[in-house]
Amino acid sequence: MTRRPLLSATLVCLAFALCLEVPGARAAYDPIGSGTTTLTLAGNFARTLKANGVRLSGTGGVTVKGRVVSFPVGGGKLEPVEAKGIVEHPGSLVFRAGDRSLPLRALQLKSTRRTAPYAAKLGGGQLKLATTKALRSERLGFGTRFRSSGLLLTSNVATRLDKKLGLPGAFAAGRPLGSATTTAEPSTVSVKASGKAELSIDPAFAAKLASLFVAVNPIAPAEHPGAFTLPIGGGTLALGPGVPANGLKTKGAIELIQVGGGQVFLRELEFALSASVVNGESQLVLAASGPGPNQAGAIFGLGAGTFSTEPATRALALGGAPLTLEPSTAQAMNEAFCAPIHKPDAFAAGETFGSLSFSAGAE
Repeated sequence: MTRRPLLSATLVCLAFALCLEVPGARAAYDPIGSGTTTLTLAGNFARTLKANGVRLSGTGGVTVKGRVVSFPVGGGKLEPVEAKGIVEHPGSLVFRAGDRSLPLRALQLKSTRRTAPYAAKLGGGQLKLATTKALRSERLGFGTRFRSSGLLLTSNVATRLDKKLGLPGAFAAGRPLGSATTTAEPSTVSVKASGKAELSIDPAFAAKLASLFVAVNPIAPAEHPGAFTLPIGGGTLALGPGVPANGLKTKGAIELIQVGGGQVFLRELEFALSASVVNGESQLVLAASGPGPNQAGAIFGLGAGTFSTEPATRALALGGAPLTLEPSTAQAMNEAFCAPIHKPDAFAAGETFGSLSFSAGAE
């Protein structure tokens, strides 16, 4: 398990329809942040290189050690449930024969091409690098591992090697190239529409509400068995610091209501781990007027908490992140709950409202 301090988070309002889980829907594509592809050259291919004086070297993070070539993963996207997507690699594998050289660059794994998954540029446009009987994939924590054995050189790549290195007939189509393993780790993950977020109201703030005869109620599907719980409706979360993400969506609402006074509704909250302001949709209803318009904007600030991940079970959790009132929220509460009963303003920006926690699972 890894843990890191959560410096900030953001709640963002989204329409209820966007928070519903669509039956049978596929997971969204996750951006790939890191990983490695290891190409182990077949013995016959390595002997052909040696017999023809061809030396291998790497640039841009590519390394060569004996028959093993390692390519860093630098980008792409992957749908985690069906393992469909593209894995991209920076750097080059350079073939040198005498004063001639040929860089193999822009290596890609295209997982939908099960029998020719790897492609690269060799002195021109992109070519299929090799064929294989099958590309196998498996979950590896939050990431995915791909394996392909029995890679056979394609005709176009064999021709390009012969011509660019000045070695006619040295390479042939269908000749064993080797085997490859790719691991791809996402920078953000798609969150399942399951689990719950918990919002606990600070005891001092709850006492202030009670002194003003303000009750706090859940609006379904939110519940109030102890802390207020909001079902998670999906979204995305970042796995590392400084990585932007859309945020964790929740369903339901919280109502603050004063007998003979006003109401404040907080709806469809969403939070990300990359900003320090909590946004959402709120509505202020005053006793002497009808419902006001919905307002989208800053509601809470979210302070330091603990964000943890468990790759083996693809679990994510946030614990004890304090919520504080934003200026607009404090103003709305003063208008709703202090002005109607002729009390001085009781709510201030930066005041602690409560704390936020969640348990969620990645697709």
